[in-house]
Amino acid sequence: MIGPPCAGKTTWVMEHMKPDDIIVDYDQIAKALMPGMDAGQPVPDAVRELTAGAWQGAYRNAVTLAKPVGLWLVKVLPGTQRSPRLLDEWLALDYDIHVCDPGKATVTHRLEEMKAGRRELAALRQWYRSGITQAGIDSRQKARRARLTALGLRDDEPSTPLPQSSPLNLPRPRW
Repeated sequence: MIGPPCAGKTTWVMEHMKPDDIIVDYDQIAKALMPGMDAGQPVPDAVRELTAGAWQGAYRNAVTLAKPVGLWLVKVLPGTQRSPRLLDEWLALDYDIHVCDPGKATVTHRLEEMKAGRRELAALRQWYRSGITQAGIDSRQKARRARLTALGLRDDEPSTPLPQSSPLNLPRPRW
């Protein structure tokens, strides 16, 4: 799940996850590192650095688990210092990618209400400069899945229908 700051990513995942799903959420990790921090308080640089490392470590470990698990990755931008092309990696690995974006006006209003700091406003600008949209992601996924199918590495349709509770069967966020 990717999208601008204050888009509702965590809320959407919490509403659609199964009880045993794993969530690797940047904002939730930051809150866990500073449980006494007020919701509108800017996150100190040291906590940001720890959060980035914790998110990266949790992600790398989660995607190498021996058993399949329901995994939700929640982030503003699909990239890190160590993995600047994380979106390309997710597409190559055939992950389902959801974009949660209620629109710039809504996000800007939410950021203003919480008296966001310069970092949050910079993340907002960076998100909208990136040009990431659900339609763009879907187009790239369709091309990648067609290539995997042509190589015999993926069936057009899953051989076993996914359970209704599977994250892959969930509706896209609607705004």
